[in-house]
Amino acid sequence: MKRIILIMAIVFSNSMVAQKKAVAKPTVKPVQKTKVEILPEINDFDRVLKIAVMSDKTLWSLGIKYKTEKYLPIKSEDVKIFIDSFFVAPKSNECDRFYIKKYKKEIDTLLTNIKFLGDDYCTFLGVKSAELPIKISNYNNTSKLFLIKGIASTDIYNTLRLTSRQRASKIITTRIIPSLKSLRPILNKEFDYIGLGVVFGSKDFSDKSVLALKEDYVFFIAPKSKIIDFNNNKITEDDLIQSADVYISDREMSFDVKKVKITLE
Repeated sequence: MKRIILIMAIVFSNSMVAQKKAVAKPTVKPVQKTKVEILPEINDFDRVLKIAVMSDKTLWSLGIKYKTEKYLPIKSEDVKIFIDSFFVAPKSNECDRFYIKKYKKEIDTLLTNIKFLGDDYCTFLGVKSAELPIKISNYNNTSKLFLIKGIASTDIYNTLRLTSRQRASKIITTRIIPSLKSLRPILNKEFDYIGLGVVFGSKDFSDKSVLALKEDYVFFIAPKSKIIDFNNNKITEDDLIQSADVYISDREMSFDVKKVKITLE
């Protein structure tokens, strides 16, 4: 009898254990971790502008004026050769590196598209492993600017006939604005403003000395939305220029920069 009771107790105990094992534990879904994009510190626009003027006006003089082989500007297609080395160059700018890597495909296409600056080849100054002509900075405090700087023009304007603003206006209408359709690959990205900076020459045409030729630099920065509207024929060239900010560093200003208002004549 005791043996029967013991066997029944063991069977009952095993049954209870089996029941406990059979009870399904509530499924706990793994928490999906949201990937947070860590943004680098944005470049300061004023600093970007100052450094661009100092380096690019000097390089234009060396490459265009004196035709020093080491400093000759290179075509837009050749800029792409330096992009991969730019990503690993210790001295490359962290902010520029982040955004150029993020939009490498679009920038490759942009550099292919922008072969011409109006009716002239589009060439760039000072391109090397640690320095590309694309700069990302803040603009108007909270906005973000995509700037293509160091574009070299061989245009030389007569100071006897054109003021510094008139010379800048010529470059904007004949070189910069005709190139805006090339920017389409980047126009649907996060940048609020798009800018182009062109270095060109000016001289007193009655002065035959080499020293008569000096550099002018003009930056044309417009809201991305206005460039899109202009490319789609929704606004006029005058409307676009009125919406833009223009900065110049003319032949008499050395490396200083000033903001000016440009009107079409």
